[in-house]
Amino acid sequence: MTQFQQPARRAAPQPSRPQKVRLTIHEIAKETSPRLFVVNKGPALFKQPSVVGFTYRGEDGEPLQIEVENTWIPRDIAELVPKEELLKNTTLRGFISKGILELVRATDAEEILKTPDAIIESDRLEAERIRKGAQSDPTQSSTRDGEFRTLPTAPNNLPPGSKGEFDESLRNVTPAVAECARNEDLADAERRSMLRTLLPTMTLADVEFLRSEDHLAGDADLMALVDSAEADIRANNR
Repeated sequence: MTQFQQPARRAAPQPSRPQKVRLTIHEIAKETSPRLFVVNKGPALFKQPSVVGFTYRGEDGEPLQIEVENTWIPRDIAELVPKEELLKNTTLRGFISKGILELVRATDAEEILKTPDAIIESDRLEAERIRKGAQSDPTQSSTRDGEFRTLPTAPNNLPPGSKGEFDESLRNVTPAVAECARNEDLADAERRSMLRTLLPTMTLADVEFLRSEDHLAGDADLMALVDSAEADIRANNR
């Protein structure tokens, strides 16, 4: 009697994730809102905290330096320059076409900026600007035209501003993550906001470090961010 083998069953195809379609300059230009919101995607693309800068020159030829900070919230860059003029800037258009800056609809950005986490992050950025003295002259910036600049890290992986001997527990930890975790002056909500900004650049060593810090264990929302970071790291093999 002839034996017939059953054909092997094919695995059911996995549903593909819908790809996020980036907004185009043309689409944003048609919107009636005078505001122009962008998000700095450099940290996610290059796995390093970073800022983006470009120069706008008006009819008088005077340069105005515009900087998009290392943060997850949308930034309105049309505060000092009309949206229509900014969208003609070739440097800005280059950053958008490369995905380093991502356009956000004004209605979406305004909703994001109303959330508690975004309000905390906005306050943190404003405090940082005041500390740097940037508020006194908005035309000055630490970046040059067309520059994508990664933020410096502290030597020997010591948290910024720390003194004394090297802490072995921080050997493989990103300095900004260590500073976020151990800065006693931060409120819990502010710490979560800073950590959210650092998510695209975090490593498994950072995840393990954050979980080992006893004083963070009771913050369920922060631990949820840590879990999210680990899932992203493993999904992207980084």
